[in-house]
Amino acid sequence: MNSSENIFSAQNMERNLPTQWIGKTVLVYDQVESTNDLLKPIMGDPHYNGLAIFARHQRRGRGREDRTWISPPNTSIICSMLIFLPGRLNELAGPVALASAIGTAQAIARTFGLSVKIKWPNDIFYLKKKLSGMLIESSQVDSKTASFVIGVGINVAQQANDFPNGLSRSACSIAQALGRSVEEHETVMLARDLLVQIDTAIGEIIEGNFARLRHDWLMLAGGPDQPIIVNRQDQTFNARIIDIDHRDNSLLVQDHDGLILHLHQNICKIIG
Repeated sequence: MNSSENIFSAQNMERNLPTQWIGKTVLVYDQVESTNDLLKPIMGDPHYNGLAIFARHQRRGRGREDRTWISPPNTSIICSMLIFLPGRLNELAGPVALASAIGTAQAIARTFGLSVKIKWPNDIFYLKKKLSGMLIESSQVDSKTASFVIGVGINVAQQANDFPNGLSRSACSIAQALGRSVEEHETVMLARDLLVQIDTAIGEIIEGNFARLRHDWLMLAGGPDQPIIVNRQDQTFNARIIDIDHRDNSLLVQDHDGLILHLHQNICKIIG
């Protein structure tokens, strides 16, 4: 991905963008500390509903569990979206996480034809290497409305030596997956479809189609019976995916003894 500002621009992102909720306004910055941090101060103002921010370089990106998201300039999709939804955080947080992962995975698959998989709760992997991650932050605006900042990072143009501290063993980019460089117009296509696919998945939440979200997430995770390795409360064990619980959106898995467990976000880790 080169640095041509004429291609990776807000104008090209917004042009005929077929979304209803996400991307009502698009901003593109050359450099920011954190795209999520730009949106957090306005999480209580519905006038900014649907705002999407992209950055060519992010100096202090963050991932889940306070991990640092590092990428050289002009090598990644770095985006944060602000959305306001009717309801309570405890009812919406799980579906928003599912929707964000589904939308990101589908955008990558549709744009580049890559067979990607979701790893609980919302990391995107290609051939067991991390291709994309996200950080979702939320706020209860009032008794009827919750707001979410959905931060997404997708490795696009990196080569092995662009990943610090040995991360080349566990991370990859679209360019590596394709075995070729990624043109900037393709990056714009991916950025646009990221907005479109997350918008579509958010629409399922607004319409109350939670069963569809759970189904789509499971299919993109490899489907029911997918074998996994779980790290939970300092214990590591083999298990298989059964379903997503419709009551609290926890991941239902069965261990080797037949015991069914609920895996909640930020409480467990799936390995490999």
